[in-house]
Amino acid sequence: MAPRPSATDTGLAFVDAVARKDGATLVSLLADPVRFRALTPSRSWEESTPEGVREVVFGTWFSEERTFTRLLAAHVDAAAPAPRLSYRFEVTEPDGVTEVEQVAFFDVTDGRITSLAIICSGFRSP
Repeated sequence: MAPRPSATDTGLAFVDAVARKDGATLVSLLADPVRFRALTPSRSWEESTPEGVREVVFGTWFSEERTFTRLLAAHVDAAAPAPRLSYRFEVTEPDGVTEVEQVAFFDVTDGRITSLAIICSGFRSP
């Protein structure tokens, strides 16, 4: 039997799924139900299903008109009581290039994220 992925592996797989806009992988990394809460500059978000999280991430935040140009940073601090994930992307939008950074605290059970709380910088000029 293969070993279960660590919190670090799961957190970095989440970033990779977001960067590739891979909804199927994103959903597979989330437990059902999942406790998802997020704060962006314009509102707060809550979801309880993997599909709901996918819709927020790819249907609203990183919709089709936004293309990930490159991953600028990704780091997991798994030593904290709740693992901390931070990542920053360069994004091309119709109006030009921006950057977005998110910090997340998450819990993992059996290789799946059971709780995910994200704080987002919003899209900012580099």
